[in-house]
Amino acid sequence: MRLELWNCIHRIPWRRRISPWRLAAAAGCALAIYFAVCAVVGAVLHFCATGDRQLLWTIAVLGGIFAQLPAGAGLVLCCLAAPPAKRLLAAKLGIRPLRRRDWKVIGACVAANLLLCGPVTGVWELMLNACDIPYRREQELALMIADGSPLLIALLLVGAVIVAPVVEEIGFRRVLFGLFRPLGAWPAILMSCAVFSLVHGFLLGIPGLFLLGFLFQYAYLRTRNLAAAVLLHMVVNLIAAAAALIEPLFR
Repeated sequence: MRLELWNCIHRIPWRRRISPWRLAAAAGCALAIYFAVCAVVGAVLHFCATGDRQLLWTIAVLGGIFAQLPAGAGLVLCCLAAPPAKRLLAAKLGIRPLRRRDWKVIGACVAANLLLCGPVTGVWELMLNACDIPYRREQELALMIADGSPLLIALLLVGAVIVAPVVEEIGFRRVLFGLFRPLGAWPAILMSCAVFSLVHGFLLGIPGLFLLGFLFQYAYLRTRNLAAAVLLHMVVNLIAAAAALIEPLFR
């Protein structure tokens, strides 16, 4: 598997077509905007949560989700600023139609997520309890999906299942991995997965999110198709949203 993954990394077409300096400069600006927005929204969430201002907290969460729309547009413009030989947006983003083998990779990654994320999170939870480290059991987004109005749930689902996967896969799997790639294949994979798990701001979910980041990265490298990683991300987020909606029924 290690040799196969290494060969997949070296066969990614965009690494040979895009000037790394132009991509690094453009992507750095876009990622700075993206992470700045996430940090500001996180600070507002914390203030609203501790101040017990439910309405402001809700607005901040929604703002954090849909602020990814301009950030995603910025990332697309970054790809346009450093075009490859073919002037096609799909080629710039590494997107092509899904093949049968791509669907198999997506299915295998979904199964791996269902089998591994639960046990990994459970072990991490035991360690946090043993060290007496406080943590939240659920993310704010999951709580809002479970307790929100139908309109709010619909807006959250659009953001979490459609917007976030597209933006995050362009940012983490396409751009951030490319920026870390000069450090080596595995360091780039591990560092991009670590950043992906940390920016979500959910202590209990860090190991599970790291594993998800690795599965998304593997899907992209194995298929050489960003569409596979985006679709996998959408499926995973849809499963998580469905679980958040169903869980109150069993309380």
